[in-house]
Amino acid sequence: MSTQAPHRPGVPHATGHIVDDQTAGIPTFEASGGDWSDIAEEAARLGEERIVVNMGPQHPSTHGVLRLMLEIEGETVTEARAGIGYLHTGIEKNMEFRTWTQGVTFCTRMDYLAPLFQEAAFCLATEKLLGITDDVPEKASVIRVMMMELNRIASHLVCLGTGGNELGATTIMTLGFQAREEILQIFELITGLRMNHAYIRPGGVVQDVPPGSIDTIREALVGVRHYLGQLQKLMLANPILKARLVGVGYLNLAGCTALALTGPVLRSAGLPYDVRKAAPYSGYETYEFDVPTGTGADAWDRMIVRFEECWQSIHIVEQTLERLQKLGQAPVMVADKKIAWPAQLAIGTDGMGNSLDHIKEIMGTSMEALIHHFKLVTEGFRVHAAVPGPLPGPVVQQPAGGLGDVRGRQPGRRRRLRRLARPRAGRGGPLMSADTTGPVPGHVTGQVTGRVHGQAHRAGYDEETRARLAAESAQIMARYPQQRSALLPMLHLVQAEDGYVSPRGIAFCAQQLGISTAEVSAVATFYTQYKRHPNGDYTVGVCTNTLCAVMGGDAIWEELEEHLGVGHDETTDDGAITLERIECNAACDYAPVVMVNWEFFDNQTPASAVELVDTLQAGRPVHPTRGADTVVPFRDMSRVLAGFPDGRADEGVGAGPATLVGLEVAHEHGWAAAPFGDEKGARRPSEAKES
Repeated sequence: MSTQAPHRPGVPHATGHIVDDQTAGIPTFEASGGDWSDIAEEAARLGEERIVVNMGPQHPSTHGVLRLMLEIEGETVTEARAGIGYLHTGIEKNMEFRTWTQGVTFCTRMDYLAPLFQEAAFCLATEKLLGITDDVPEKASVIRVMMMELNRIASHLVCLGTGGNELGATTIMTLGFQAREEILQIFELITGLRMNHAYIRPGGVVQDVPPGSIDTIREALVGVRHYLGQLQKLMLANPILKARLVGVGYLNLAGCTALALTGPVLRSAGLPYDVRKAAPYSGYETYEFDVPTGTGADAWDRMIVRFEECWQSIHIVEQTLERLQKLGQAPVMVADKKIAWPAQLAIGTDGMGNSLDHIKEIMGTSMEALIHHFKLVTEGFRVHAAVPGPLPGPVVQQPAGGLGDVRGRQPGRRRRLRRLARPRAGRGGPLMSADTTGPVPGHVTGQVTGRVHGQAHRAGYDEETRARLAAESAQIMARYPQQRSALLPMLHLVQAEDGYVSPRGIAFCAQQLGISTAEVSAVATFYTQYKRHPNGDYTVGVCTNTLCAVMGGDAIWEELEEHLGVGHDETTDDGAITLERIECNAACDYAPVVMVNWEFFDNQTPASAVELVDTLQAGRPVHPTRGADTVVPFRDMSRVLAGFPDGRADEGVGAGPATLVGLEVAHEHGWAAAPFGDEKGARRPSEAKES
């Protein structure tokens, strides 16, 4: 028996669509785009401490391949279980009942973002069973490498683009998909299809690249570089994206090894393991390329590793194009006609298939060719390996990690008895289960995107520190008619304590103000004045807005970036300086302007800016053009911004000459402002007396 549960329109409600005998009395919660804190408050009202939320498989952040069951108490994820049965629809089992030639059309669908890697792994292992690895033509191997590296770029672009979109930046996704479109057009030119190509076949590839395609690919790479460069600038300079990725998902080398992780996750922890280098296949040992790594072991470094891999893949593709030009009209399939299937293909309106000339020949002039064609299609070929038991196939370097093929077979079998594809990036299910406990629910999407773990400073403050911060927070809240308005200065307070807005600082603010941590995080990630990772002693901000830029701000930025060896929102190794690109300092009459912990240094040049940062790194005091006499460290300045004066408000110059020009002109001409409430504007004192 089941009934439709009633609910109160317009408010969070603890009802489910269907209530049956087993679930009667157990409240469920419906989220329809509202604030999660409303659901949490409703659960608290009902006395429910534990909420189980299904995230996926229809959730946009999982793309239909993953279901996460999150157990949540308030704003904290206490347990996460991953259901990974949505990854494919029985493809491995289907392949057990198909011939070797038919297998390609199945395995290419196992990962629709990287189909050519599935095809390559299947065919390399099949060729090993056939004993023809060394017989595959050189040109076929070159084409395979070219197609796989283009596919690697396309796969990474989807990861970067959709990841940015899920974290709130739609432009990132549109740029990523524009770049991917350039590559999909190449695939369509060569294979007839944009994905699920079945282009790589046992013995080689189905046909040579069409005439003129080498020049077309070179032209497309220009577009890929353009979009990739734009995407990289947009993402690496995005303070919100950086706040939600840097320091999030920390998983060191020991953790990666324990979970058998490969790909960008492993390389972000500093290990340059790449199958293309460790166990080369398809001639990868003859190509020049590097294996990018990171040191942060977090979601941010995984993003950067993917960017760098895209540039390395472009370099490899350029090498393949040079080789294809030299090889000319070389064969692309093994000479053995009992294996070389298919042959004489052509691209038509519905994709790739047998050319009309080939069909005309086998149907009208050669009965032997027709029989041979029929047997290859229906029966395939026999494998020649005679060693009983499972034989591991080679591993290929997939965009997300290694992919391996293991085949069980008996001598002379035309079909596989068993096929197993190892996961792309290792044990994703256990990783997500370990990863997602602790953060607020809104951070789980970022963790799925970056394969993430924990975050530093998760433990709370000790009793003494907490009592002191609570007392100071009470002073701040007393200034406002509504306590919630005290959030901005309180974020400065915890930033003064930790050197950045840490997770424990966010939890502290939420508890003091009686709001959710998600609300605090939303504010902290909106303003660039709040740092979401440890900041240097001095934040050096260079204005690169229009006027400052044309007056020399861009030149100053480039000089400091090269001199310090860091980019936007990055900190020098000694922890002294965090370099920051600022949109506007509201001091255009002093352009170009550099700020140090929000103190002004006017009319700067590249040379004076370098001298300024050198002085800071040497530990000597610097003197702003306006404001206080000297610059205090970042934490001290954060405390001032929290509303605790340091007694230096009257130091230094309050307004510079450029600011006072208008006032001096007014004094020179005897001008005065109109009385308050007079709409006629300013008049001379004599005119005021006459009226």
